[in-house]
Amino acid sequence: YFYVETSKDVDALDEAVNLCGFAAINYYHLTLEILSRYEYVRRYVGDRNIPILLDEDAKRFPQYVEVISKVLTDAKVIFVPEFKRLKCKTLIHPSMNTWMPMNVRKRNDFRIADNLIAHSAITNIQKAAKEYRLSKGDRKIFISRKNASFSRIVNEKEVAQLFQDNGYDIICTEDLTYRQQVELFSSAGCIVGATGAAFTNVIYCNPGTVFGCIIPRKYEFCIYSSIAHMVSCKELFLDAKVCRRNR
Repeated sequence: YFYVETSKDVDALDEAVNLCGFAAINYYHLTLEILSRYEYVRRYVGDRNIPILLDEDAKRFPQYVEVISKVLTDAKVIFVPEFKRLKCKTLIHPSMNTWMPMNVRKRNDFRIADNLIAHSAITNIQKAAKEYRLSKGDRKIFISRKNASFSRIVNEKEVAQLFQDNGYDIICTEDLTYRQQVELFSSAGCIVGATGAAFTNVIYCNPGTVFGCIIPRKYEFCIYSSIAHMVSCKELFLDAKVCRRNR
């Protein structure tokens, strides 16, 4: 059984590129699942000024607006509200280049093999942010989720203090602009934190950067470590005990 809600209000377009996608409100999904595919379209259509369709959620945060502007450059973007209907005579829909199961409730249904990412998904975004990237340094960073709706680490305050006592700077990426995030991850020598969308920025790390991901081994989630491996980081897993689940 299912329920479908539609609108009678329909806008018409001669031609458009469809980059609407599930979870545009999430930094990882917006950057690597959605925006990275524009490069394929650009190669296909050339310099033709074809409107780009994006979910309205994609402009909710200023950092998202920044990355959209950087990747799509001068393209005309149409932000599509929820339930909005568009009729396009010609619709260009670039193929997916990453795969991740969404909202898996039963962990025994989750397999490492279900998480895939094309190398071009990473290089397409790296290319767009090239002028923001810095040379690798020695700075040590702990990525904090203290301002998130849920921190994922129950004792994050104590964990963060442990890292701070050992020379790490405590950073909340939501306090940084998109450019500052690129500069931070590209210039760091070591980055550690609990798994989360902020680790999308690992794509900007330089080879040899130590990437430490705090995540329970039983989750078998490997997207961010796969990305770190693809950009030649030194991956380090820090296991954790599951105390409770939010879903």
